Amino acid sequence: GLDDARPHPRFLCPFPDGSVAAYGGDDGIVVRLPRRTGKTGSGDEDEEDTADEKSSAKTAETAKTAKTAKADAKIVRRFDCAVRSLAVSSDGRRVAVGFDEGNTSVFAYDSYDAPGKVGAAAPAQHPFLTEEKGVGDSLSQDDDDDDEDDPFAGVMTQDGDEGEGSGTRKRFEGPRFDAPVRSMEFAPLDVGRKKKAGRRNAEQKRRAYYLAIATESDPGFCVVDASSSASIEGGDRILSSLAETNHDHGGVRGVSYSCNAGGSDVALATLGMDGRLCLWSTPLISGLGGGNLEPNLEWDLLHRDSHKVVPQADVGELNDSSPADRACLPRWSPDGRWLALPGKSDVQLRTNGDVKTERWIMSEGDGEGHTDAIVAVGWSADSKYLVTSGRDGRVCVWEMNIDDAEDDSEDESPPGKFLRELPLPPVPAEGGGGGGGGG
Repeated sequence: GLDDARPHPRFLCPFPDGSVAAYGGDDGIVVRLPRRTGKTGSGDEDEEDTADEKSSAKTAETAKTAKTAKADAKIVRRFDCAVRSLAVSSDGRRVAVGFDEGNTSVFAYDSYDAPGKVGAAAPAQHPFLTEEKGVGDSLSQDDDDDDEDDPFAGVMTQDGDEGEGSGTRKRFEGPRFDAPVRSMEFAPLDVGRKKKAGRRNAEQKRRAYYLAIATESDPGFCVVDASSSASIEGGDRILSSLAETNHDHGGVRGVSYSCNAGGSDVALATLGMDGRLCLWSTPLISGLGGGNLEPNLEWDLLHRDSHKVVPQADVGELNDSSPADRACLPRWSPDGRWLALPGKSDVQLRTNGDVKTERWIMSEGDGEGHTDAIVAVGWSADSKYLVTSGRDGRVCVWEMNIDDAEDDSEDESPPGKFLRELPLPPVPAEGGGGGGGGG
């Protein structure tokens, strides 16, 4: 469902119900991918199989899965502007969309209950990913001449409930910028906080949703309270002035929040268009923990690298930067211990407790690792495995040493090891699709 007219990276955004949304290209659509069921292939195949048989079987299975997913994928949202970023809060009650023209939009689902919460019903499709009336497999859309200059004219709207138990959806306009939005992420909710049962509902009503937004232009990024239209219009663009200085009056290509394993800090990593890494920290006061909507946020610059972690600069959407450059984003592990960075053929890592010290997992010879720069990184849900893709066309899995994330700057041992290379489905023949690299 994603157009292939121009090479754009394809990004995936997981939702709390286990669904995954895909976006990218120039058609402004969001696609819901089918939930995967069955075994995922842990590598415990019959030892009597030869390596060639295993490889052939895995490649065939991967190709079959990709074909089935393509057939079952559904277009669930269509916008007039190309979607460049999609973010969902950890409780599923806020979804933010960032566009190529620098606009943002926020969808609110205040009565949505994420799976796993006390009293929540069986997991159901997240309302943002529910196929709406008039949205199907066709990419065509009737245009309204009166709405020609309105970047949100094509946003699907619907009054009332989107489904029983899903809650009423409200959409409001987010911040606008002078350049394409590149990355967005919500701050973690309720990290390290213990609520009393009697205060749960009251605190829920006061919860603030802090959204970090990266754009290609100066100041590069900011943090806003995306709880409501009023909080966006009346609130500050937190960190914008410090971002302007520390990112050398340039844009920012990616943002990533971490939840501190100790429960005392939330660290925000920002990666500049020029490849420079900055890290920011704030105490977990009531605003980030789900309380006061007007917190006294005192953000601090935690660290600014003196060198570029990604040597190749990203020239931006307007200058047709490559999909590989646009896929270079920082990623904190789900447990908040490790920060993985692209840019080199070896895996670059930082720990939450010692963000200044570089840690490395080296790519060795004989096919164990990458031969060219890594452009995309991703974590398993338990933070035990890191997946990387590189300019060499390889996708590699690395196994982390869980006990090695301690704050020991003197430890020079590798924090993980190469595990395996993942087989990729066959590349479509010319004219049969294709496109950019992926996030």
